[in-house]
Amino acid sequence: MKTKDTVVWLATLVAAVSPAWSHVLRIEFSSQVTQVEGSLLPGVTVGSTITGQVQVDLAQLPQDYDPQPTIGGYSYAGGHPGFTIRFNAGSHSIMYDSINGSRDPGVSVGIFLTDDAGNHDWLNFQLRNQDDPIAVILNFEDVTPPFTHVIGDYFPESINFKEGIPRAIFQYFDNFGFAAVIARNVSATMTIDGVEGVTGLLMLRVNSSNLSAQRKRSLVNALQAAEEAFAKGDCEAGLRHLKTFQNKVHAQVDKSDPMLAARLITGAQAIIEAGCGN
Repeated sequence: MKTKDTVVWLATLVAAVSPAWSHVLRIEFSSQVTQVEGSLLPGVTVGSTITGQVQVDLAQLPQDYDPQPTIGGYSYAGGHPGFTIRFNAGSHSIMYDSINGSRDPGVSVGIFLTDDAGNHDWLNFQLRNQDDPIAVILNFEDVTPPFTHVIGDYFPESINFKEGIPRAIFQYFDNFGFAAVIARNVSATMTIDGVEGVTGLLMLRVNSSNLSAQRKRSLVNALQAAEEAFAKGDCEAGLRHLKTFQNKVHAQVDKSDPMLAARLITGAQAIIEAGCGN
């Protein structure tokens, strides 16, 4: 089993003041340039530092268009709002906003994830403006079995973020030409406004759902028991409470809201599969 550190992204989610149900996921990243072709970013050379942020408003997350249970596709093509990538490289400060997202042929605009695509897991954030060939991609990948970077096809519940960091790559390139700037990830963190604790995202989903107050209370109690166990250092007990939570979701949510049930079960399973270590 993986060590409990593998769920560190959940344990360090940061609480912040935000409007009701406007929970923004942020990825802060820093990369070092390893390859430069052409002159997309004058003055940026091999060894230069690129820093940036991905921002996703979960309230505006599109529906997953791919029916396969191991592939998640959240398309922002044609101007769907709520997703941005900005970065700084040398004297350049560049911002991509999905409101300008292209529907042209070429790099697809959106968030895409795959659970064990043959020999690896991966998560891509991709943006390109309409009528502009220049695209930006931030890619996270896990190539070490057992693949635990992506567990299922739900964003962000399925993501065990830390597992994809070591092979993360930033790319800024001409979609139809040769010019490109490629950078190897140095560091990355993921946070969600209004969410804290190992079970914070699950709490958010339950509390913002349309479930009855009684069912919300039953599920929240199970999550609070897990959270208290984790806080005391009793990881095994925390995982047992999460399994109890999954059973309650099956019994109380499956029939009334199967999509919510799947997200909750997947999110809990990502924590369970990360495990406690020895």
